[in-house]
Amino acid sequence: MGDDNVQTTMPLDCGEYGLIYHQTFGKTAGREACRDGWRRWQKVRASGATMLVLQPHGAPMPEPHPNDYWAFTTCGPLRFLARINETLLPRLPEAWLEFTRDEHEARILAACGQNPRSRARGFIHNMLVEGFVMDPVVGPAMAGAITWLLSTIEGQPMELSAYHLFGYDISYVPGPPGQKAMFNFRALFNLAPEQTEGMLDMARALPLPEWRPPPH
Repeated sequence: MGDDNVQTTMPLDCGEYGLIYHQTFGKTAGREACRDGWRRWQKVRASGATMLVLQPHGAPMPEPHPNDYWAFTTCGPLRFLARINETLLPRLPEAWLEFTRDEHEARILAACGQNPRSRARGFIHNMLVEGFVMDPVVGPAMAGAITWLLSTIEGQPMELSAYHLFGYDISYVPGPPGQKAMFNFRALFNLAPEQTEGMLDMARALPLPEWRPPPH
């Protein structure tokens, strides 16, 4: 798959990152926490890594295969991309649910939203902005959250395995001063991941929904 459209090495400057960080975590978020996130992203970029490859614990890294799946999420220039072997895809939603049952992780997720779906979205968003996209624990959990969300959309049954590229483009939706920030999660699907030319540009050209009060 060519990853020119969904990759982790898009141009990024410190000022733009700071804006995204404070839109996500609020103006009261600490400067040191923002700097930590920026340093993590600089480390990802310096490594040259463009994707996380999911693999079972203790197993060798699977070789690329035409039947691979790709899960992603983007927010401005920030990108998370995971390559998933077809044998692993059906396990990811349950792996996410197991992650949420862990006592330590449950405490982290409690601050991400008011219900299971909003907590999954909040986790994906926060970890992306914080720069944990290549973390060996957080990265697979992000992929699991994406697959769980997209395979359990209420009223829209779908066979996620029909789409070899899937994920979310996250956009900030401005609201009244002093009100809680709102973010739009636009789900994107592609049957052929090698044919992604302009996919994000087209999605981002669509109008955003109007801001509304919480819960979002």
